[in-house]
Amino acid sequence: MEAKRKENHFADLQKNRAQIEAGQHWGWLRYLAQYYLYGSDEAEDLIDDPKIAEKALLNCFDFLAPMCRL
Repeated sequence: MEAKRKENHFADLQKNRAQIEAGQHWGWLRYLAQYYLYGSDEAEDLIDDPKIAEKALLNCFDFLAPMCRL
């Protein structure tokens, strides 16, 4: 069951990679932020390039800005 979940997760990453790297995918932003902040070992099994997290997080500011109130 765990192997199937990882396979589905990786397939979703590949399917949505452009949106993820652009910082415009809510679910992956949350997941990658947790990976980046807490260094989750599980994430290393699910992403093929650790730079994806940095790209997504650096590119998400414009996407998230309208949701932030100052």
